[in-house]
Amino acid sequence: MIENPDLELTKKLLAKEKSPKIVRAQNRKYNRAILEYGKFDIFLANLKRKKQDTLKYLDLDLDKFSAKLASKKNISYCIDLKELRSLELEELSKELARLKETIKICKKTKTPIALLNASDKYNAKALLLSLGASTQQTAKALIF
Repeated sequence: MIENPDLELTKKLLAKEKSPKIVRAQNRKYNRAILEYGKFDIFLANLKRKKQDTLKYLDLDLDKFSAKLASKKNISYCIDLKELRSLELEELSKELARLKETIKICKKTKTPIALLNASDKYNAKALLLSLGASTQQTAKALIF
């Protein structure tokens, strides 16, 4: 897994990384550039990053344009459930709202979804369904 915020260094590390290649989301500019590069398998949501939400806009890791890029390049949007479980209640509620919005975008753009550190497949798929994923998305979801 690559968590480096430097784009050029990330590209070099991707060349050395074994499959599946996982890149953690950073800021908007980095996310769009790395998705345009696209030589990796999984785009991991950054749940610990400080996000600047407004009343009408949630600060998402994946916007519509980036989701279309990910869909074209067959890159899965991934959620780390272990990281999600470690959040405090207030931050967890905000993050679930962001994930619900991101899953809605993934549904429209047909971007694949993956879950990391799932304790069992049944509950992982139930979480996706409760966040608004379609049954087709949950059936095709990669669960690690």
